[in-house]
Amino acid sequence: MSAVGEIQNHQYPAVETYVNNANIVIDERNQESYHWITLKDGNNWLAENARFSFSGSSNADCSYCQTYGRLYSWDMALKACPKGWRLLMEKEWDNSLEVYGEGKLIESDGTDNPYTKYQTYQALESGLPSGLLFPLGGRMNSYGVESFESEGYYWSSSPKNSSEAWQYNFISYDGPKVNKYEASKPEAYSCRCIQE
Repeated sequence: MSAVGEIQNHQYPAVETYVNNANIVIDERNQESYHWITLKDGNNWLAENARFSFSGSSNADCSYCQTYGRLYSWDMALKACPKGWRLLMEKEWDNSLEVYGEGKLIESDGTDNPYTKYQTYQALESGLPSGLLFPLGGRMNSYGVESFESEGYYWSSSPKNSSEAWQYNFISYDGPKVNKYEASKPEAYSCRCIQE
């Protein structure tokens, strides 16, 4: 599996992102432009998934990237954001999801909160009222690309241990809902950035 995932030879429909502002950041490495927006958690977020292509990756032609971004291993995701921006830490993801979901995804005793998981999905995946949209770009592992357009997997910068890191999973079925799981670092997921 390449460090930066790619879905080969497909064309995908554009997804409306609900971005109605003029806030733009330019990635000086490749001149890629991104919209950004301030959320209720007080952070400035990129309103689009990271699209930077690392040298040596096999994704020179990425027709779906404008909508879905690229898929990155955890190590590459830590470097995917433009200068002045970075991957969210676990506690930052948790805080933002709590703000929009009106509660915690997982209670202190480890119990899931189905209502909060549903509310969080509705607030963030629909693009309203947050102003953001989290495209369901699937993931890439040793079997290839999975769950494209049905699930979105998003890395945090926080490792759980030497081989796993925390990720946040937007699921369009069975709820819908947002889950928080540990994931193997070599798997390739989407990357969303906040301002440093």
